Parts: sequence; C-alpha cells; structure tokens
Amino acid sequence: MNSVFTVKELCELLRISRTTAYRLLAENTIQSIRLARNGKYIIQQRHIDAFLSRNYS
Repeated sequence: MNSVFTVKELCELLRISRTTAYRLLAENTIQSIRLARNGKYIIQQRHIDAFLSRNYS
C-alpha cells in the first residue's frame, strides 16, 4: 500500500518543525508533489522511507 502524507503528518512522523519540513521539500531532500490547485504538498511513504534510509542507516 502506498500511503500519502501531508506536511503536518510528515512533521508528526519525523518529529520535525514545519520550517524544517518545508526546507527539506524545497531542497528536494524529500521528494513531494505540489498540488497546483491549492499549493499544498503531498509526500509518498516511499519518499519518506528513502530519506530515512539515506540519512539514518
């Protein structure tokens, strides 16, 4: 199953601030999709897993 997270959920999952989350997304450190209609980000679980593997293995 491919879960999708919002920025708020990403912050809660990784225990990071919103500022840090938006920086990681802006730098493309964590890949995301930005929705054109409302400008919100969505992040797939596999991209979070890849980030964790690269940085905490």
